[in-house]
Amino acid sequence: MTIQLKEVDRSNQEEAMQIRPHEDQLAFTPTVAVSLSKIALKPDGDEITYVPFAIYSGETMVGFMMHAFDDRSDHQYWINGFVIDAKYQEHGYGKAAMLAMINHIKERNRHCKEIKLTVHKNNKVAKKLYEKLGFCENGIVFDDEELVMSKVLTDADRTADELEAAKLKKILTKVRENNYEVPSEHNPWELTKLMMKYIGVQDGELRDRLIYSNMYRWIKADVFTSEQLRGLLRTSLDQDHLFYGLGEKGTNSVFTRAFAVLIIPLVVGKHLANPFLEQEEISHAVNRVLDYMDQEKDIRGYVYKKGWAHAIAHGADAIDELALVPTVTKDELNRMLTTIQLKFLNTHEVFLDEEEERMTTAIVSIMDRHVFSRDELTEWIEGFANHVTRETCQFLPEHLLNIKLLLQALINRLMSSGSEYQSLIPVIQTTKKKLYA
Repeated sequence: MTIQLKEVDRSNQEEAMQIRPHEDQLAFTPTVAVSLSKIALKPDGDEITYVPFAIYSGETMVGFMMHAFDDRSDHQYWINGFVIDAKYQEHGYGKAAMLAMINHIKERNRHCKEIKLTVHKNNKVAKKLYEKLGFCENGIVFDDEELVMSKVLTDADRTADELEAAKLKKILTKVRENNYEVPSEHNPWELTKLMMKYIGVQDGELRDRLIYSNMYRWIKADVFTSEQLRGLLRTSLDQDHLFYGLGEKGTNSVFTRAFAVLIIPLVVGKHLANPFLEQEEISHAVNRVLDYMDQEKDIRGYVYKKGWAHAIAHGADAIDELALVPTVTKDELNRMLTTIQLKFLNTHEVFLDEEEERMTTAIVSIMDRHVFSRDELTEWIEGFANHVTRETCQFLPEHLLNIKLLLQALINRLMSSGSEYQSLIPVIQTTKKKLYA
């Protein structure tokens, strides 16, 4: 049986809230509306992230479940609010959904050692299902009726991946100690494919200091053929890398996206030095990167115990390098400016790790292509103020701060570089003042 878990959002929230079990099961699980309210209320503390999922069989929504977790921990991973609609019970959807959620948790949280859930003491059917899936009572009872059950992840659950990642880390550590020389006993392309498989691991040393650092140096050193670089670009842009878990916020999938997007400017940089990509490959890269930036919701910079994510800054680096490609069209450059503007207009959390500086670098590279008139650039700059309302300023001060930081960074860059676009500084300053009008 094939089922899918899809995050609940505005497009399917109303339908999800219609999910309802049989009448005699109502006491066993909260309503979907109650489960969804936890996202805002955070009853278990600010450190817990809640991600709601609708359960689908084909195009039909058959149930709902919530995943709650603290990804700084190796044991705070919960499955809550699990319900199959009365119309679709006794079709095997419950077991299939549980298996899908268990796999989802394992794949996105490789350091997770334990998954937990609660079950009403009188819900014999659910308890039997959970026991078959490896969950056991751990002796904790909430409110005298909710039994806590745990599934401890054993070696059988993840040995293959963990051993492979550990082996890769050992190899790459040796490569680093040998000044990043290509090891004679390993095929560099095969190692690179393995690195792309683990580019989003939570082990910050493996992800950042070994995988990315090694690929950076090997690409710069011309270790790869043009065809291999093409393959690397395709992989970076695919659904399992740049678009992996896109739309999630606060989950570990961001590391895969954030480091996949960093590979793109490396490949494009080689193309700038010695062109080998076809125009349609460049345009595909532009569109994928901008689609990604439009949809990236996880703006975290440095993540406690896990290292850098910094997805927005890394995306800015990709835009910057693509903007330098002479065959990128004015329409594509215009979409870059639009994407940058909307990212700062629509992000209602403060960028904390100098994302505005990296984005300013991309903006200056776009301006330096000399395809936009002064009037066109003026219109773009003024657009920041034109899209901000008094209501926005009142209720979302973070919204204004991000824009202010970006505009100030652009002023500073134009002044310090002696840019020919210094004449735009008064326009930027006026736009900043309008933000507070």
